[in-house]
Amino acid sequence: MRAFLLIAAALQAAAFSPPRAALSYKQQSATSATATFARGGALAAATRDELIGEATGTAILLTFGYGAVATSAIDGALTLSGVAAVWGLGVALGVLASNDLSGAHLNPAVTAALAATQKFPVKKVVPYIGAQLVGGMVASVLTSATRGLALAAPAPWIMGFPGLTSARACFIEGWTTAILATMVVVTGGRRHASTVPGKGGPFIVGATVAGMICLVGPLTGAGFNPARDLAPRLVALLSGGAGAFPAGWWIYSAGPVVGAVLGAALCLRCLGSDK
Repeated sequence: MRAFLLIAAALQAAAFSPPRAALSYKQQSATSATATFARGGALAAATRDELIGEATGTAILLTFGYGAVATSAIDGALTLSGVAAVWGLGVALGVLASNDLSGAHLNPAVTAALAATQKFPVKKVVPYIGAQLVGGMVASVLTSATRGLALAAPAPWIMGFPGLTSARACFIEGWTTAILATMVVVTGGRRHASTVPGKGGPFIVGATVAGMICLVGPLTGAGFNPARDLAPRLVALLSGGAGAFPAGWWIYSAGPVVGAVLGAALCLRCLGSDK
């Protein structure tokens, strides 16, 4: 319950400010600079709409993903391919819901990669990641409540630790997230705009995630997203649970972040996706 109250307070602090429908996201960002949190909020770099977009999109994505994992682990009603398909759909819907508000990063690794390649302001990185974690915590609480699970207990959708060395697990998480970051850059870049159908980008990225889950899910669990793993751990920790951060938890944060940065950098250098 304590975790739920903290999450609710965080969301209330970022009260929704309706977007101006007549303006594109980039136009809104340019014309609403004076309406940012710089007026007196701690999250001075990002607007309310951006943070709400990241939290909402991440919550949608992970509600689908956590639900799929729970259905597979608890009920045995989904196979690996079924779990992958639901995750892919969750990615697409989360991006569609938040793209016009925040650009739909929905993943700290993607945010870090875009900042490292100078495609996103560094000053917005921490607020964006905070919003993503809040969205993930909401998704974890909702899924636990739906399943009747105690918040203090490590949830089934927390990443398990495979029978691999830390180095090998990091390597797998890294190169797969590099592919994900590449597809994010390609679908969002101007150079490939003519080859990506309208509103098709979210489904291409979702299909990428689904495919990679089928490839490496049995090996590492297929994290690709630090918020996907950290959020339920934080819920368990804030609820008084023990063992939320065992040895090796960092694999699912370090691997994806490094991989995403390298993937985005190589994509921009070799494919020129933003030209």
